[in-house]
Amino acid sequence: MKCLATFVALCALAWTWACDASGCAMESEETILMQKKASETIASEHSPHRDPWQHWLHRQKERRERWLQRWRWRQQMRGLHRRRRHHRRRRTTTSTTTTTTTTTTTTTTTTTTTTTTTTTTTTTTTTTTTTTTTTTTTTTTTTTTTTTTTTTTTTTTTTTTLTPVWVAMFLNNDCSGPPDLRVDLANSVAPNCHQCWDRCQEGSSGFRSFILESPGKAAISWDCVGFSDSYPNTGFEIGRTFTSAACHNPGGGATVALCDAAVFGTARYNTQLANICA
Repeated sequence: MKCLATFVALCALAWTWACDASGCAMESEETILMQKKASETIASEHSPHRDPWQHWLHRQKERRERWLQRWRWRQQMRGLHRRRRHHRRRRTTTSTTTTTTTTTTTTTTTTTTTTTTTTTTTTTTTTTTTTTTTTTTTTTTTTTTTTTTTTTTTTTTTTTTLTPVWVAMFLNNDCSGPPDLRVDLANSVAPNCHQCWDRCQEGSSGFRSFILESPGKAAISWDCVGFSDSYPNTGFEIGRTFTSAACHNPGGGATVALCDAAVFGTARYNTQLANICA
């Protein structure tokens, strides 16, 4: 608005100067009033004493007008887009699809063929000669004699009982009192050993002291080598050997084997037993 007022005032001044230069007639009263209004407008726009409140209201009015112009332009554009979409829908709806159906007519022609068959009868005379043949059948009777032989097998099982070698086991450390378990090592069998006793086979937690009650020598393994062959070593060097001479107190043990008679199912266990008993 300020630019427009300035432009009007300048146009009026230019017109006045042009008339003065060309010697035109006196300006009309309307032209004089327009020039006066334009001068007042320019003075009020550039006056340093202009009212700030009026200036703010003028600015707000200009902003509101610009906003209304933009809003009207957006509404026009939206209406244009809506009309375009509506026309597209109408074109899609009114589009017609034409389907052409072709009918094929198949004509079948049937041809009938007549065949004439001529039958010729021929008379043949057959002479039959009858020959009589006499067959003699001889029946031979064969008698088969079956002889059944019954064989009786008697199995004799011989059980050899070795001389008992008793070992007494104690839960205490000095073999005092009655033994907690007595085992005949000479006639004892474990899953992986003959003439030995294994606590894992019996489900026992083990004993602390041992003594032989018969002549001989026995060795104590620290692992259950009489029950399983999964151990890399027997542990005879921990349990050591003992006889009937005195109480042997290794503090534990798993397998008790006779030195000169026990046989393990694992070769390395036999070698380690022989070395500890030597």
